[in-house]
Amino acid sequence: HRQKDLKICSDHSGMYILVSQGGIRSSNEYLLRENKTLSGSYIYLRYTNVIKRVLTWTNYNIDLKNSPILSEANKIYDSRGSEVWR
Repeated sequence: HRQKDLKICSDHSGMYILVSQGGIRSSNEYLLRENKTLSGSYIYLRYTNVIKRVLTWTNYNIDLKNSPILSEANKIYDSRGSEVWR
């Protein structure tokens, strides 16, 4: 369950997982590229993001250990393979 008015953010591959596996077409990878704290959004982290603590794109990566992206977020789901933050 989610608030329909909130954006769901993920990295490049996560965006495709949300669409193909969850039928969720409102994901937004571009907000994460700015590498800033996010408010009013969900953040979906897939297995690779959780284990390696990195967001991946074709040309670059963002290290989640040194990024402010999750600093003001709360983990609301954890399957030990993927996480959702808000």
